[in-house]
Amino acid sequence: MSYRVVTWAFWSLSVFKAAAMVAEFLVGRSNDVASRRRMGVEVIARYMEIEESLTAGDQPANPRTMKGYKYIFHGEADWDYPWIDDQVGYSELEKDLARDICLAFTLYKLLKLRLYGRRKISSSLELFQAVIVFNSNWMMYIKTVYGCVRDERPWYNRRRRHLWWKEYIAPPKMNYWEDNLGEYVLLEGFNHRPWVWNLLSWLTLCLVEPRRQGQKRGRTKHLTREVSGAVLLSFKSSSGRLTNGISTLRRHGLSSRLGWACTFPNLTDQILVWHVVTTRCDWASGRGRSRRDDDHQNRLVARRLSNYCAYLVAFVPEMLPDPSYIAQQIFDTTVQQARDHFDGCRTTSSVLARLQEIQDKERCVSSTIIEKAALLGGQLRMAMDNEERLWQMLAEFWAEFILFLAPSDNVDIHVEMLGAGAEFMTHLWALVYNAGILTRPDGGASV
Repeated sequence: MSYRVVTWAFWSLSVFKAAAMVAEFLVGRSNDVASRRRMGVEVIARYMEIEESLTAGDQPANPRTMKGYKYIFHGEADWDYPWIDDQVGYSELEKDLARDICLAFTLYKLLKLRLYGRRKISSSLELFQAVIVFNSNWMMYIKTVYGCVRDERPWYNRRRRHLWWKEYIAPPKMNYWEDNLGEYVLLEGFNHRPWVWNLLSWLTLCLVEPRRQGQKRGRTKHLTREVSGAVLLSFKSSSGRLTNGISTLRRHGLSSRLGWACTFPNLTDQILVWHVVTTRCDWASGRGRSRRDDDHQNRLVARRLSNYCAYLVAFVPEMLPDPSYIAQQIFDTTVQQARDHFDGCRTTSSVLARLQEIQDKERCVSSTIIEKAALLGGQLRMAMDNEERLWQMLAEFWAEFILFLAPSDNVDIHVEMLGAGAEFMTHLWALVYNAGILTRPDGGASV
């Protein structure tokens, strides 16, 4: 019965996709849709070539007030460029909101340049995204701001009667991405054996992808302001020079003792080693709230980013710099190593005790991920004066490291994940790309 249901579902999907392709072909022939899409992207590309000469004026450009800048806001098809240069008649709040929306829209155009031509999005996906855009307040804001610019009327006098039905259909606030972070904790999930999920995969003739050993997905966590703020602050303080955490170790005077933990041949190794160390520190410090708010905030940032990076290794390795098959192999090997080292451990205290035993036996850089993590954890504890400094360093390390992972040439995975709800890493990828960071330095050196 399950096989029959799946067969009918895929047959219906194939018919729908075939109909969508025929409709797209007919519309393309009559309206030359493909040509117009290509022209829209070429307009942006040609505009970027002359943008400096257009922005040069009597007054210098001010990035805070956006005076002196000119935007392409609409008119790609007919080459008619309305510029947003001076916002006369607006209140300060309206100016700030209009500036942010226009700047975000311009950055979207630049990302469109990167995405175009790299991957053709399927017509099922395009239809779904069209429904999302149709019912989103984002499109309402874009049309409203453009209408104000076109009619040269202040925003607060703009009448939006033609949008009343959209305001009733769309919720007051619609976020396609729910500001959530995936989570995976290796020391909790290594012993997971997904036989139920693999049975489902067998019953559906592998149409449902089987889970690997140790893949125990944790509950998604809300992306708090503390976490996103720490990442943005790290990016601002780095001035665009990304490093794999070694800069944090230098600031805290730890590079000479702990620098070896930033020189692994694969970044997946570094993620898992530091993830195990962060989890160990979290468990050793207790699960309760820290006494100081600053300590609690740093601990929250370090734990969330550490678990999110481990989640990417376990479930979305395509978003990491290492080839996905290498990341999967390292993950599978580490899961087996954890099972060997923690055989018989059933509680967090027993896992911590076993890590202490491994640490006491090791006097040099060991071979396995778990042994390296045990050694690094011991060295880190000896180097830190107190809990406050420990969590401050770990929070800064993970905020710096996750930005180092963000640049990527794999545009396809970001497009795919956008269709599935997006990942935090996609937002970071867009952030560093719009900042002009297209590649990652080798060996943790700065850009």
